[in-house]
Amino acid sequence: MPKPANATQQVVLETIWDLLLRNGRWPDFHELDQHLYRAQDLDAANLLPELPPGLIYGVDTGSIMPIAGTTTIGLTIAGVAATGRADREVNLFLNVVRHAVELQRNHDAPIDQPHQLASLTAADAAALLGLNMPEDAALLKRLGAILQVERWGSTSFGAMGTDAWEARIGREVRRFRHVPDLATYWDRRLKHWLPSEPRPEPKPEPALTVVEPNSAVRTFDEQLGGDEASNHIDVLVIAAIPEEFDAAKAAGTASAPTDSGVFLWNAYDMDSIPPFLRGEYRVDGHTRFTVALARPTQMGGRATGTFATSLVDHLQPSSLVMCGVCAGNPTDTALGDVVVGEPVYEWDEGKLSPSGFEGDHRQFRLRRRWLRAAQDFNPSNLESYGAASEEEALFWFLEQLHRGQQPRNHPSRDAYFPRGTWQQRVTKLENSGLIQREPTGEAALTDSGSDFVQRRLYDDVDGPQRLPFRVHAAPMASGSAVISDPAVWGRLKAMGMRKIAAVEMEAASIATIADDRRLAWLVVKGVMDHADTRKDDRYKQFAARASAQVMWALLERLAPDMERGEPQRVVKTTAIANQAIAPASSRGSGVEARVRAAKSASVDIVSLLNEVAASDPTPSRSASANGRLYLVARPVGAADDALASVSTMSAVADLDAVVRQAVAARGGRSFSPDLGSGVWRRRSRGMVNERGIRDDGSVREDSLLVLQVQENGSISLLCGRATTNANSRWRRVGSIDQPGEYQVVFPNLILGLVCGTLRVAADLADRYADYDGTWAIGVRLTGIRAAIAYDYVQNGDEDEVEPYDSDIYEKTITSSTAEILGNPEYLTEQLVGALLRGLSIDSLYLPYKKS
Repeated sequence: MPKPANATQQVVLETIWDLLLRNGRWPDFHELDQHLYRAQDLDAANLLPELPPGLIYGVDTGSIMPIAGTTTIGLTIAGVAATGRADREVNLFLNVVRHAVELQRNHDAPIDQPHQLASLTAADAAALLGLNMPEDAALLKRLGAILQVERWGSTSFGAMGTDAWEARIGREVRRFRHVPDLATYWDRRLKHWLPSEPRPEPKPEPALTVVEPNSAVRTFDEQLGGDEASNHIDVLVIAAIPEEFDAAKAAGTASAPTDSGVFLWNAYDMDSIPPFLRGEYRVDGHTRFTVALARPTQMGGRATGTFATSLVDHLQPSSLVMCGVCAGNPTDTALGDVVVGEPVYEWDEGKLSPSGFEGDHRQFRLRRRWLRAAQDFNPSNLESYGAASEEEALFWFLEQLHRGQQPRNHPSRDAYFPRGTWQQRVTKLENSGLIQREPTGEAALTDSGSDFVQRRLYDDVDGPQRLPFRVHAAPMASGSAVISDPAVWGRLKAMGMRKIAAVEMEAASIATIADDRRLAWLVVKGVMDHADTRKDDRYKQFAARASAQVMWALLERLAPDMERGEPQRVVKTTAIANQAIAPASSRGSGVEARVRAAKSASVDIVSLLNEVAASDPTPSRSASANGRLYLVARPVGAADDALASVSTMSAVADLDAVVRQAVAARGGRSFSPDLGSGVWRRRSRGMVNERGIRDDGSVREDSLLVLQVQENGSISLLCGRATTNANSRWRRVGSIDQPGEYQVVFPNLILGLVCGTLRVAADLADRYADYDGTWAIGVRLTGIRAAIAYDYVQNGDEDEVEPYDSDIYEKTITSSTAEILGNPEYLTEQLVGALLRGLSIDSLYLPYKKS
């Protein structure tokens, strides 16, 4: 079994274990890195790849890839044993694995769910191990954490980080039958870091595989053999439920070798990962992309996330895609419409307090080219699309009244009532006695009309086959439950998403997995209901079929944007000091960032900070009572007109929306001045949002804030309140003197402005410039000598801390669009963490996390 090579590596393993003991879950990289740096002055980014293989989960030995801050870092059972402090947990783990072997052996799947796997729950483990006391809950959490990352035979794992976890058990667990001890377990365990490994069972029983039309079964040996590149695919398609899986397979299957689609699906059922279908999607006789199609055994974000993660890590796709069904907002969508999520987010993530629910929404956005393809998509050539006949239009009218909607205001009215047909058709319904007109002119069902509609709906068991549906690229919210409450649309709007179009359960999980691994993603879902009390499944099959057809059609168009091989990589964030930053391709790190740019360039970030300082409306220090904050974020390789589309007064609404979303996503305590509080004006280089500058040119320093968006993609910020004067709220004991005045820094203001500006910069670049390359970022504070953190003045502890001893603070780093979008808090800490340590206030604000 692997062992740490030295005392430092031992410290790393023990620290990971200690964080699990403290938090009941494995730490993410950011937590571990901060803890090691603070307590031991160690750099986790350098240490983790140097550990012997097989000790940790989350980082491969020898990896040169940057480690995302959200990457979970766990210990394998070998790593747990190597801490020397977890003998009980190791023994419990072995007992649970032995029990799981018997569960899998004795499992008999239900007749209607023949592919259902055996499950192991925390309750099972508690009963088996006698862990029934309240104090055993923490031990169950730790056991679940070990089972989650260890390769013992589970295919999916739910309720991570709780004492109510559940695991699905696959065939791989059989190799551990009658395992006597940890050493034997480790000998039999699959080791992904080795090139190959003999199977411990010489003649395993062949798995029962159902052969479907247009499918070929691959044996285990065939799955391990063949071209090495066959393990990688271009597109991984996930469908959450069987109906969605069947619709996706049918829509993507070619009836002849010369037709568009996959002519032959190969079925894979391997021990270490969930089953999937694999094929080559061909257009005009040529392979356009390789694709895998799979579904979890349960719907929902948690089950889908674990399932998809396993397949993504094994198949290494360039794109992660999902199709299926959703609920649509009746204000904007019709039943049968298709929604392409943009953005997608977890709507029920946040804080629940007596005053109500406060959303904490991390939005994931489509790549610009993918968004444009969705916006421009015309579904009229798809099999599910069909213009409505007059009879269909008349019944559609009656059905909308039955559902409580006025057809005249319905978003799909024009699709059923072409120009010039409305009056004649409505009159026909009125003359037939199916509707009557109210004094307001609105239509209402008569008793005969209501009976007619209900009979038709009852008899229509197959649902529609063709509809004049529309495709929307619009916001999609994911939640943890199926919703049957029409008030949900108003609640979601009140949480900050004004134009929410769809609600479902898995999109945010798909986008999160893709974002963490720098993959392109796409979620396409058909509207089967409106989340109201009239929910039924009449439109479910159509919605699943239409969404699958739209998905495959979009993938055909977007296939040239898929790069075979390794996914996009991100440049590691590094601090630099007063030097020009060369493009990623010219640096010798061996790690590249893909940059869509017109030209290569180098950026002197310090010179750009000087330019921002020179634009200060009160540049003279003698004329300034306050310190200054300057920030510049420059996309190194962006085209000169990267943000030209939003550098006009007509784009003010778009700019305001980006700023509002950045402030909302940042969260935290309020402060002033903040982003979005000024007035937009066009300047020579782009757009400027100014606050605190009077018409006569004089400046209110405490209100001064200038956010500049340049056409070349550069974003800069100037704040006139980096420091200000504040009176203590406390008088010395026995003194009659007034409390003293101090020069103070507001840490929450500095952190919030930096984090918010980074979000604005990356969001604009991603949304309007399609730029996902390298950034040069710099921050500078001036006039801060003798300042202290405001927190000390507020608490009366101003005499307990040393004032800051330098007049200027400056820090520069490099990053990428994906990294800024994914973890702006971590980058904010990299930029201003040293300042907070210098102010002796870091323990209160670091690690910096979204509130």
